[in-house]
Amino acid sequence: MSRTSLDKDTKDHLDSYNEKAHDDDVDRHLQVQLPESLQGLSAEELVKIDKEATRKLDILLMPILVILYILYVCCRTTLLTKQQLSRQAEHRLGQDCRH
Repeated sequence: MSRTSLDKDTKDHLDSYNEKAHDDDVDRHLQVQLPESLQGLSAEELVKIDKEATRKLDILLMPILVILYILYVCCRTTLLTKQQLSRQAEHRLGQDCRH
């Protein structure tokens, strides 16, 4: 993969990997020490692994988040309906007491 074919974000990410202030294997972009298994890899390989890891996390977390959001909407709808029905019942009771 040539650097000219990379998009701007990937170029910026690669540049952040290449801008190590010291030769101590510390990734200045994330401010964490790279594990030994990643220290010998090139910047392009690190970007590829980073994107793959992000994609795996997205695939793992997105279904869970969607299900939680659907449950939230269902609960909220149920509570609002209950509240509205309660108000209607109170209104009917108030009208029955007047007659």
